[in-house]
Amino acid sequence: MAASSGRNSLATASNTVDRATDELPIDELAPLVWASQQGDRHAQRELYERCQNSVFRLVVRMVGVQAAPDVAQDIFLQTFRSLRQFSGRSRFETWLYRLATNECLQFLRRARRELR
Repeated sequence: MAASSGRNSLATASNTVDRATDELPIDELAPLVWASQQGDRHAQRELYERCQNSVFRLVVRMVGVQAAPDVAQDIFLQTFRSLRQFSGRSRFETWLYRLATNECLQFLRRARRELR
């Protein structure tokens, strides 16, 4: 019996470790973000290319197809202007999506004001 309880405690410890590593935000874009923050234009281009499709899809859902190209361009301009503010406490994509959502909401507010 002692041997089986030892195995169970090892399995439990192993599961705890697995869950702990699963919960850490793994950001495969971190090296590109860091290089971009240092002014590396190639890294900035790669970061843009890897994120542009998902950002564009979000923008289309929020503001529509017609305004999406302009809003997406504004989002990436804002992204690279404020990239040094990204601290790495979350995944870069999470930060970018929040920035994109805020830009879309600002666009919609401005459009609503113009209609009045």
